[in-house]
Amino acid sequence: MLSYSDKFKEIKIRYVLLIFILVYAIIIVASFFDIWINEELAYIAVVAYILYKLKDYFKKLKYDVSHILENVSLKTIFSVLVFNIVFSIAMIYICDYLVSYFPILNNLILTDDYTSSVFLDAIVLFLSVVIVAPISEELIFRGVILNRLSTRMSLTLAILLSSFIFGLMHGFGSIICAFIFGLCMCALYLKTDNIFVPMLVHFLNNLTSMLFEYIPNIDAFFSNDIVVIAFIILGAVSLVCILIFLKNELNW
Repeated sequence: MLSYSDKFKEIKIRYVLLIFILVYAIIIVASFFDIWINEELAYIAVVAYILYKLKDYFKKLKYDVSHILENVSLKTIFSVLVFNIVFSIAMIYICDYLVSYFPILNNLILTDDYTSSVFLDAIVLFLSVVIVAPISEELIFRGVILNRLSTRMSLTLAILLSSFIFGLMHGFGSIICAFIFGLCMCALYLKTDNIFVPMLVHFLNNLTSMLFEYIPNIDAFFSNDIVVIAFIILGAVSLVCILIFLKNELNW
């Protein structure tokens, strides 16, 4: 069946960037008139543009949705998910440790607030973090950027650069975790030639992170020194497992 990877390669990154700039310009102008527009509109606009460019491939997209587990096992998906979550938790501890010695870094850490008590805000947050982000970021970074860069440089360099840009979008507090996660999503996409596979893992990752914030007394649990040391060790083990996965899947 026809692949849409070649169509991804035809979508110019500068057009995607231009859409972002235009929508953010509209958001900024609207704010001067006390009209507040959610920033997710920029991602939604880009997704709409990408889907328009892929309009001739909708049958393939539908096929990939219904055959999402055809070329990858649940074990692989679960393993990649768990290793990345554990590694992320370990990095949170390390970042907290660095901030305790270098407070200025606190201004560079981008964090998401998942503690809204307002039901409507919680719904908007869920749609933004768990639905919009996985769809838009996978289409943009693994779909357009990875494929487009691979036409200008080696695939390895395209993977590294697209994942690095993905990491930068998440700021100091998450840049390393996002970079590693991006590499894993590239591997899953290239392994399956199915953009919905990394979308699924991305969805589960963001959902898990969001649910963690709603667990009662979770901060007290993760402030225990033994738990901290255990997760840092597990994080190191997870990183090794991730690197082995990447080596096997990407032939590095």
